Amino acid sequence: MRKKRRVAGIAVAALYITICLLALYYGSPWGYVQKGAVAFRQDRPEEAVACMTRALAMNPDYSDAYFVRALAYNSQGRRGQAVPDLNRALSIRQNVAYDYFGKALSDDGHTAYKRALSEITGILEMKPDFADGYLIRAEILEKTGDFEGALSDYDSVIGIEPRNREAYFRRAQVYFHKARYDRAWEDAHRAQAMGYEVDGAFLGELEKMSALPEGQKQ
Repeated sequence: MRKKRRVAGIAVAALYITICLLALYYGSPWGYVQKGAVAFRQDRPEEAVACMTRALAMNPDYSDAYFVRALAYNSQGRRGQAVPDLNRALSIRQNVAYDYFGKALSDDGHTAYKRALSEITGILEMKPDFADGYLIRAEILEKTGDFEGALSDYDSVIGIEPRNREAYFRRAQVYFHKARYDRAWEDAHRAQAMGYEVDGAFLGELEKMSALPEGQKQ
């Protein structure tokens, strides 16, 4: 009898905790952002906008809510509302875009890449001087095998931020992949001159490939 009561007590406690967690999830700014992000990924932008608006009513400085709402507005063609949200998100937290696109950058799914490319391109159309946006898109383009596109985006980053060390190194890696070793050396040295710690293994491979006879460099 005592065992049954103990089991019943544990079940009641578990139910109470579950209810509290659900209340926290759905009634908090974080909960609305998570729910809205899911709605946006499932092509329900109106619901996403509503969720982000609820989150911002509770926390007016929630960068993620502004960022996702900007994406949702842009997908509806409401750029006049999307641009202020995007600028507000980036003014609160510069890395908000990296955090949002982190999943696409770590996945291997073509669908995830395709959607991420569409979204980041939309952001760059709204904010063409957003250097981090080009870095994000370049990385996605590399994953899809579009190395020329990635090079173009790294060029854009360097045009906006001439001392962006990461862009020089990542462009060096793309040049290496395309067997353009002279250009890879140039960018690697530029990154090093700016204080970037260039991977020793990369430099070793670059030196090895550069030493090959011309006909074997590929």
